[in-house]
Amino acid sequence: MVEATLSGGSETPTQRREAMAELFAIRRVLSNNAINVNQMAKAVNIDGVLPAEASGFLAEARTLVGRIDETLEGLATP
Repeated sequence: MVEATLSGGSETPTQRREAMAELFAIRRVLSNNAINVNQMAKAVNIDGVLPAEASGFLAEARTLVGRIDETLEGLATP
């Protein structure tokens, strides 16, 4: 409460740290998924067929984009 009052309407240091932690967690997941994208691309280049796990990756990517949007919105909302 004190942080919110002293921050003058912007995010508190605690909120900023939480947002940064969330963004770093998302970055880690995206980095891990980049390997999967390369493996899927290689498979498609070999036989022209998109692997079945591609749909799961795309769903996870959409979820990550939503997490990024929510985190950034939290930083932008006074």
